[in-house]
Amino acid sequence: MRKTPIDAEALLYTCRENALLIGTMSSLKSRKPNARQTHGVRQIDLASFQPASSEMARDINRDIILELIRFKQPLARADLSRLSGLRPSTVSAIVEQLIQESWVKEGAVIKPARGRPSTMLSVNSDKVTLALDLRPDRAILAVADLSGRFLSRETITTSSDLKKTVAQIGKRMRALRDEHSTKSFEGIGVSLPGRVQPATQRVLLAPNMHWHEFDLKKALEDVSGLQVEIDNDANVCLISELWFGRLQGARDVVLVAVAEGVGAAILAG
Repeated sequence: MRKTPIDAEALLYTCRENALLIGTMSSLKSRKPNARQTHGVRQIDLASFQPASSEMARDINRDIILELIRFKQPLARADLSRLSGLRPSTVSAIVEQLIQESWVKEGAVIKPARGRPSTMLSVNSDKVTLALDLRPDRAILAVADLSGRFLSRETITTSSDLKKTVAQIGKRMRALRDEHSTKSFEGIGVSLPGRVQPATQRVLLAPNMHWHEFDLKKALEDVSGLQVEIDNDANVCLISELWFGRLQGARDVVLVAVAEGVGAAILAG
């Protein structure tokens, strides 16, 4: 069987475009309104998930429901119960929580020939995030909603001068927030070609950018006032392929990203 050759440059471009989407999702890891922790978007494998039954795992069921809505919207509560395997009462309680937190909104009412009318659900398009893909000579900055739809996208020239680069990015972030003033900005997701300390997300070394031991997370949070999540670009590319690309459902993967440098990410199990 003849195999179609893979356009490596096009694949990398798609990966980095998807990485911007992952930036939007990673920035929603946790929020603490009213001193009560809630969760944003966490990736759930919809091909093989199992609903959690213990009380301590309610957040997992919540994330399953939110992912189902995000990827299969619009759909009704009955559809969520059927697809998730959760009881209708559990689904209804989770949906009400998501509506109260403004992650989900109700839409059209569908009246079938038989049975009760169903209210369709979708994610709230008014919630958006900023995604930032940093490269040695430029940064790609985008605004995207929870469905992964880009509302705007622009390129900013960067340099090895950290303060100057952060100031430029902060200025454009503020401008984008003004341009989309009707939207609720929930956070910033950042990918960059370098080593990131997992616990603190401090940039340890980005050799192509001449950055060393730099707290980019705090610097961006200071200029934006938003929560920031940062990861290595190869890790983000792997996650993006798992979410949006060719690797959905894969369990063991090695991804090698070749761009300004060479990076790798591993998924085991």
